[in-house]
Amino acid sequence: MCTILLSNLTPMTALFSPAAAVGGVVIAAAIGVGFGVFPAMRAARLAPIEALRAA
Repeated sequence: MCTILLSNLTPMTALFSPAAAVGGVVIAAAIGVGFGVFPAMRAARLAPIEALRAA
């Protein structure tokens, strides 16, 4: 949709690369896992009272 709109409004050609889209999703998922799972694993090792005191 955006590529058609961009092509119609500007003299530039818009290209869509499925590989770039898949790569972006994979990188975003890896970042989400990294910033979500690792802190959760670290917090899971704490005793419940210690975890509440640290928060």
